[in-house]
Amino acid sequence: MDARIIGRAEAAVKGARDGRISKKDAQGVMKATIDAGKITEIEKDTLLYILKKFNWTPSASAWFKAKAGKLKPSYYKTVGGKKMDGLILDLAAQSVKGSGDGRISKADAAKIFNASKDAGKITDAEIITLAHVYHKYKWTETAAAWFAEQLSKLQPV
Repeated sequence: MDARIIGRAEAAVKGARDGRISKKDAQGVMKATIDAGKITEIEKDTLLYILKKFNWTPSASAWFKAKAGKLKPSYYKTVGGKKMDGLILDLAAQSVKGSGDGRISKADAAKIFNASKDAGKITDAEIITLAHVYHKYKWTETAAAWFAEQLSKLQPV
């Protein structure tokens, strides 16, 4: 990992009133990362790490996710022969780890669902991933109902 990039993200979170990285800060992190129009594998990996590790405003997350996704083709993962969104898969897996009862809460469900929005658009791969996550993991009753309702409203762009 690139400590300089992680430090920039940490400074952005500390400077924010709500503990989230803003779109302006996200753009600054990205600009500071790209050296002479090029980006190294370590920088790409670090960008993906901070995307998962830090809290973001929705607009910053969408913008940064789109930019980071373009920088690293392995952003998508293949599961059961289907192209899926790697960030959504990772968020779901993280949601059931650690403390708690191994179920996805409504707060985690919202984070997972919001990760699917690339600049306000939902792709086929994201819909497939969301459905996969819904069927693969255990959910609290409230989270399952909310997530199912959100899934039913989705239309690919």
